[in-house]
Amino acid sequence: MVPQALDKINRLRKYMDDCGYSHVRLEVDGNCSMEWLPKMKNAGADIFVLGSSSLFLPGTPLQIAAEQVRSIISK
Repeated sequence: MVPQALDKINRLRKYMDDCGYSHVRLEVDGNCSMEWLPKMKNAGADIFVLGSSSLFLPGTPLQIAAEQVRSIISK
């Protein structure tokens, strides 16, 4: 995850809202980790492509990882 991407998410969300597209959901893909998920959400992302950075963590059961992700993005 490149920290500058958070600014891009934020700017895109604002642009979309300002242009009347606030109903359009913004999807992010790439290092949607437990650390970055709340930051991406706060920046304006609505949909997250999950993979080995969050949902399929080695040594963590899928159900536990899914519960953690749900908890993070529901705040």
